[in-house]
Amino acid sequence: MVSFRRLPGILAFLVTLVAVHLQCASGQSPDSRCLLSLKANVSDPYGKLSSWTDETRICYWDGVWCFKNFDIPVYQLVLANFGLSGSWPTGLSQCTSLQTLDLSFNAFTGPIPTSICDDIPNLVTLDAQHNKLGGLIPAGFGSCKYLNDIYLNDNQLEGEIPAEVALAPRLTHFAVANNDLSGVIPSTFNGQDGGTRHFNVSSFVGNTYLCGAPLTNACKSKPPSDENSNLGAIIGGIVCIVLGILVLSGILFWLCIR
Repeated sequence: MVSFRRLPGILAFLVTLVAVHLQCASGQSPDSRCLLSLKANVSDPYGKLSSWTDETRICYWDGVWCFKNFDIPVYQLVLANFGLSGSWPTGLSQCTSLQTLDLSFNAFTGPIPTSICDDIPNLVTLDAQHNKLGGLIPAGFGSCKYLNDIYLNDNQLEGEIPAEVALAPRLTHFAVANNDLSGVIPSTFNGQDGGTRHFNVSSFVGNTYLCGAPLTNACKSKPPSDENSNLGAIIGGIVCIVLGILVLSGILFWLCIR
């Protein structure tokens, strides 16, 4: 016989379970809104996301994994090699239980949001390798409490690697090979600061202007971009014109007073 003391807890559990199923069935759960927002903002030429509709339970959507025996929440989103393109998916902040985000081997562009750890607070694995992501690596990765794996190799990321990233307490794998990164690899990544974090060479190779342990190549300055070169040429041209006007004015003034 069930104890009367347990009835309130049992009833609360049943109410929660019913609410979860109703949310999923109606397609109004935060997870479904999150994923439908993603679908609406990416290009899907091969129809890989065609199963993502309100008429289908979210856990039957392609690439979506839910906790065992529950329709929601979603804890894994695996969209590897789906042929998707577009900027970094919006709306992921509503997938609060997401632990694995795999966007690898697609054609996503643009920067990774600096608020990624706030948007996906339970993130354990981020795999976005082999895309076209640009911009800087977010220093905010360092505040991800549960983040174990970051795979960002084979993209178009630039700038320096933020030292704060290595402060993520559970970080085990970090791959940024074959990007356009520059500067010195922070000591927080190679144990030189007395820490225990060590990442091998394969995590960093393929970045021409990146240097420092564990890489062995000498540090060298990155040449100015075409935009900076053009700006320098414009400024130099303006300076020459101004100097020419001053010299000509001086000559004319000298001729006038003779």
